[in-house]
Amino acid sequence: MYIYARQPSSSQYRRQHKPITLRSLGRRYASGPKKTVAGSLRKKLSEVKTSLDIDRAVRLNRQYARSVGWQVYFDRIVRLVGFTTFTPNERLFAEAVARWQQHEGLPAIGAIGPKTWSRMQTKFSIATRPAVKTTYSLERVVYDLEPYFQKEGLQVQQTSGYRSPEYQLELIKRKAIEYGLDKKYPSIRTATVADVESWRGAWDELLNKHGYIINPPVPTESRLAGRTILASTHSSGKAFDLSTYKRTDLARIAAVVQRYKQDGGPIKQILIERKNNAVHVTLY
Repeated sequence: MYIYARQPSSSQYRRQHKPITLRSLGRRYASGPKKTVAGSLRKKLSEVKTSLDIDRAVRLNRQYARSVGWQVYFDRIVRLVGFTTFTPNERLFAEAVARWQQHEGLPAIGAIGPKTWSRMQTKFSIATRPAVKTTYSLERVVYDLEPYFQKEGLQVQQTSGYRSPEYQLELIKRKAIEYGLDKKYPSIRTATVADVESWRGAWDELLNKHGYIINPPVPTESRLAGRTILASTHSSGKAFDLSTYKRTDLARIAAVVQRYKQDGGPIKQILIERKNNAVHVTLY
């Protein structure tokens, strides 16, 4: 079927004016706006790809994963940049990171450097202090716990993870000085893990008189002053602490972890340490 603005008067007019069909009219008005939207979207994505050096981004991510420290948080990052059903390869991962960076107003380089990692950490339901060391087994549980805390609207911070005996001793030193115990036990300032007598007095007083719950800096079960002392569960890489700004939320945090345990989570023990403003979680 053909439509003309007016009825043609001659065969010459018909040849000079190409007829417009209903099909071509529909195609023009239906496809015009769609092409504009799709075109702008394709242009935006192509801008990211054309300005992105994929090979360089892959190399940088391999380097930054260890130096910046986000390697053990990979599962959480993958979900953050949009992969919920499968794990991407390195090139797809770099492209997704670049799109996320562009959305966040960061340079879209496709690599997770210090600035991008800092921004990503603010997006997690469970933030992690920069000094906290973690392991793959701990991070797997923290990753699984995130949806539970999101559902409860809780903002939680992981305040502790893996601790070596040396780091455990540093915490004891810091707390002993805070309580003024270095005046009574001056050796605590220069204490070493191997020299038990240099830290035993200050540690014992922190634990028994000040109620500060902390294990001694021993790598394995030991005998001190005629009693058996267990090593810190943190030194095994199977314990971490969760905290929040509101002390009243500690019970809620413990309840959420308990629910996760009932759902099959590998939780061995949950302790509320009010003096430390933390919930201590031990894994099997």
